Amino acid sequence: MMRGLSTNAFFDCRKGVPSVARGTAQPRGHFKAYAGIGGKIEAARAAAGYNRQQFARELGIPESTLHSWESNVSRIPEDRLTEIATTLDVDIESLTGEQE
Repeated sequence: MMRGLSTNAFFDCRKGVPSVARGTAQPRGHFKAYAGIGGKIEAARAAAGYNRQQFARELGIPESTLHSWESNVSRIPEDRLTEIATTLDVDIESLTGEQE
């Protein structure tokens, strides 16, 4: 059980926030929806004209893996991050936020 949530709580990765079943508990903290690198990848993908299925196929990964990356549920391997930036024709720094 996650700290601060009842057993009726679950994580809604579509929104990037903890959700509570039947309103029985309130989480102590919250997650920003699409915050961080996942949201930047999703925005860059959409701007490049790819839907999630097309982009996953282009990268040679399951669509569910791309979804978990864009939802900040799982970490993106560094080599894949480079491949994503190259495929979308964007600087890797624009995705990671490490601009000087």
